[in-house]
Amino acid sequence: MLVLYGRSAEISALDEVIARARDGSGGAVVLRGGAGAGKTALLDAAAARGGAMRVLRATGVESESDLAFAALHQVLWPVAGSLDALPEPQRDAVRAALGLAAGSLGDRFLVGAGVLSLLAEAAAPDGLMCVVDDFQWIDRASADALLFAARRLGTERIAMLFAVRGEAPVKGVPLTVDVRGLAESAAAELLESRHGVLPAQVKRELVTLTGANPLALGEIAARLTPAQLAGREPLPDPLPAGARLFGDRVSGLSASARLVALVAAVAADLDLVLRATERLFAEQPERPGANPARSASSGPGTEVGAGRVALAELEESGLAEVSGTSVRFGHPLIRSAVHEAAGAADVRRVHAVLAELTADDRRAWHLAGAALGQDEQVAAALVAAAERARDRGGYGAAATA
Repeated sequence: MLVLYGRSAEISALDEVIARARDGSGGAVVLRGGAGAGKTALLDAAAARGGAMRVLRATGVESESDLAFAALHQVLWPVAGSLDALPEPQRDAVRAALGLAAGSLGDRFLVGAGVLSLLAEAAAPDGLMCVVDDFQWIDRASADALLFAARRLGTERIAMLFAVRGEAPVKGVPLTVDVRGLAESAAAELLESRHGVLPAQVKRELVTLTGANPLALGEIAARLTPAQLAGREPLPDPLPAGARLFGDRVSGLSASARLVALVAAVAADLDLVLRATERLFAEQPERPGANPARSASSGPGTEVGAGRVALAELEESGLAEVSGTSVRFGHPLIRSAVHEAAGAADVRRVHAVLAELTADDRRAWHLAGAALGQDEQVAAALVAAAERARDRGGYGAAATA
C-alpha cells in the first residue's frame, strides 16, 4: 500500500476533482513541482482512489517528445476499439493521428474533438481518469489534443490529471496544485519510517540541505553510513544532487546492465530495447562480464538471453522496471544519470543501431542522434518526418524536424 507523508492537502484537492467528475462535472488539475517532489506518487495515489473509474495513463518520454502523437497513442490505445462509435470525421482524424489509417487530414480541431469524444465513450459507465505524468515531455501534438479535451469536459464524467516539472506551460487548465518540499514533521516521519529513530540534529540538517524533497531525502539518507545517520560523523558536503543522486547506483551496474539502461534511456519500447541490445552485444563479444570462451553454438539467441539477464539486473537494482511493453525508469533523473555515465560515442552507436531497427519518424530521429556534423541522408529523413507530422497535424514536431 502506498504511504504518502504530509500530502493531505494535495490528496484532498485531487479527491475533489475526482469526486466531481464521478458525479458528472468533469474537470482537470495540474500538479506542478520540481524533480523528486512526489508528483508521480500523488498521481498513483489518485489513480487508486477512483473506485470503479477507468484509468488511462501516459508518461512523457523525453526521447519521444518530437514524435507527433506519441503520447496520445499511449493514452488512447487501450480504448481504440471504441473509435467506430465516433462521428466519421472525428474517427478518421483520430485514426490518422494514431497511425491506424493513412491520411493527411491535418485538422487539429477534428483530432481534439475526436479525443474528447473517445474519452467520453470510454468513461461509460463509471467515469474515467486520464492521468498524464511528465507533461513537460509530451509531444506538442498530443499536448494540444489533450488540453483541447481538458478545456471542454463540461458534464462529462472525466477527470484529467497532469503532472509537470517546473514552469512548463499547461494552457487552459486553471486549477494548479503546487507540490513543494514536505513540512519538517512529515519529512522527519518519512526518514524515520525508513531508517528508524534519528537524532534531531541529523533530521534537521537533512531537511534543510534537501529542501525536504522526498526523493532527495530518501536517496541521500540511504547512502549515509550508520555513523552519519547516528550523528557521530558529519554529513557529506556537498550532498549529491540532481542526476548525481543515482550516479553511484548506475555505475554499480554491470557493463551489460548499463548498456541495456542506455538503450532504454533512448528508446523505451521493450521489444526494441532487447533487439538493439542483441545487436550491440554481438558487436562486443569480449564485453566486461562475458564469458571469453563462448561455445560454438553461441549465436543471436545468446545475446537475447544476455539482454534479458542484463534487463533483469537493471530491474532488480530498482532503477527501472518493465511496465507492459515498455521499460520505465523509476525517476527521470535516473535516465539523466544513465546518459551522464555513458560516453558520447556510446550514445551515438545506440542511436545508429536503433535507426537500423526502426522506420519512418523514429528512424529519422535516431539517424539525427547518431550523426556527426552535416549529413544529407539525415537531413532528407528529417524533411520526410516533418512532412508526415505536418500531414497528421503535428505542427510542433514538423517545425522541430
